Amino acid sequence: MFSHITSQRRANLARLPRIAARVVTLTTSALLTFAGCASAQPAPSTLGAEQSTEASSGASRPRSGPGVCAPAPLSDLGGCTLITGDLVIENIRESALPDLGSIERVEGSLIVRQSFLLNHLEGLRNLEAVGGDVMLVGLPGLATLEGLSKLRVVGGELHLVEVGVDACLIAEFIRGQRQRGYQGPAHVIGVDPSPYCQVDFSSPELAGPPTSATSPDAGAIPAPNPTLPPITLPDIDEIRGGNHLETIHPEIALRARLLYALLEHEGIEVVFISGHRRWSPPGGRRLASWHHVGMAFDLNLTHRATMSEANRHYEADRKQWERIGELAEGLGIIWGARYDDIFHFEWHPGHHARMRQHEFDAFRELAGRDLGNYRQSWSLYENDLQNVDETPPCLGGCYIPPDKGLGELLDSLR
Repeated sequence: MFSHITSQRRANLARLPRIAARVVTLTTSALLTFAGCASAQPAPSTLGAEQSTEASSGASRPRSGPGVCAPAPLSDLGGCTLITGDLVIENIRESALPDLGSIERVEGSLIVRQSFLLNHLEGLRNLEAVGGDVMLVGLPGLATLEGLSKLRVVGGELHLVEVGVDACLIAEFIRGQRQRGYQGPAHVIGVDPSPYCQVDFSSPELAGPPTSATSPDAGAIPAPNPTLPPITLPDIDEIRGGNHLETIHPEIALRARLLYALLEHEGIEVVFISGHRRWSPPGGRRLASWHHVGMAFDLNLTHRATMSEANRHYEADRKQWERIGELAEGLGIIWGARYDDIFHFEWHPGHHARMRQHEFDAFRELAGRDLGNYRQSWSLYENDLQNVDETPPCLGGCYIPPDKGLGELLDSLR
């Protein structure tokens, strides 16, 4: 049942920055999208790696009493000053956060993610200490970090991924945390260069200490892949919904066919439900989907009639979905669960998840203003597999190197 693929992929993930494994864990618990939610999730420990003596004394405060709140829905967090777990805020469809101004400390991590219209963090204006990570992920409309101006203790790591804040302001925020004693790593991914200053987020001043040396698997030699059982690559007409694969780039179609065969071998039945889609202006900061240039596909479990039904029954199907995603990422395909879309899969080596303006312009130059001749844009990928920079991996968008065993199987089927 390809159990060695699971262990090999996990060994590979262990060598990535901690954000990759952390966000995979987070997204699987929040795949149902809705108007907006925030919740506190349990965290086993109080503040650690304090930046100041105040944090050390604060960690001994009682975990019960007025203002101390256990995990609860957003509507129950009014008046809370201490959250005894992770504070997760996601899918906010307004420009402002709910008012969480009473919160001063979070024992776990602060995670604000996947809220494309969110412009500022003023709702967290009195937050002073976070015992775990501070993760701002998928916030392209965010213009400022002033809402975190009182933050003086971060016990975990800083992660800023796909945020719209100017790079200069992000650098200023990180420097401010370091002046307050923060010594951990800072991961900044998918942030556009600033026209106002030159910023090198990989410099020791900003990035901080490397995380790979502290990984428990650092330096470990992965076990060799045993011989894979024979797999026959199915023809398009043998695949449920295989007609959609005829509309996408041959390389991602090949990987999709192999994914289908591997899933069939394990008794997981899927159907492809989308491939290329005609482009129309989507609005907002999003320029186009990778579907519009034939670099993405969608699939569903065959026993779920619609995507809505699959979403409703996600918990019942969780193991199957996680195995689908694991095998897909083992084949170098990006799984949309990284940004809360379990049905979506894409492959575009050398290009980021959110299409940049210069990429969109290049596609239009080859495919026409309406991307009608989208296949012409595939010439941009002819040599990317040889030239793409595989390190460091990029959350939710950059090319993922295939698992060794699956890569060998893929090459043998070309």
